[in-house]
Amino acid sequence: MSELMPKRYPRGTAFHEAGHAVVAHYLRLTVEAIRIDKDDESGGTDTPLPVYDALSSIDKATFIFAGTEAQTIFDAPSKHMSGGGDYGQFIELTKDLSADCREALRRKAIKRARHLLLRHKAAVEAIAERLMEHGQMDGFDFICLMGSI
Repeated sequence: MSELMPKRYPRGTAFHEAGHAVVAHYLRLTVEAIRIDKDDESGGTDTPLPVYDALSSIDKATFIFAGTEAQTIFDAPSKHMSGGGDYGQFIELTKDLSADCREALRRKAIKRARHLLLRHKAAVEAIAERLMEHGQMDGFDFICLMGSI
């Protein structure tokens, strides 16, 4: 009977990417695609780089920490080192800041990401569920799902 069950993609990665996508949407970024790699449980949320690059540091950091914060909120841990690449992006973003400033930005960004994720909890859950079932979502499907919630 388990042979007939569709592949379920990893819950932790699904919530991680759903967190990035929902926060991106509320930061006014276009979500072009969301995906989970079935081989190593990694994933990605694609947004246009020129628009992302134009965001303020706090907006970039909020987007960066949205994935791991969603995993925390929804109790959705990952088997692999989830968020490692995200944290690398944060270190690059803050390379010219003092340790105190970097930590202050990190705390503020996590608080902001948490606020957006809790405020739009139903959207995060719906997108994560879709990702667990299909492993991917294009920008059109994402915006349609966001509009239906």
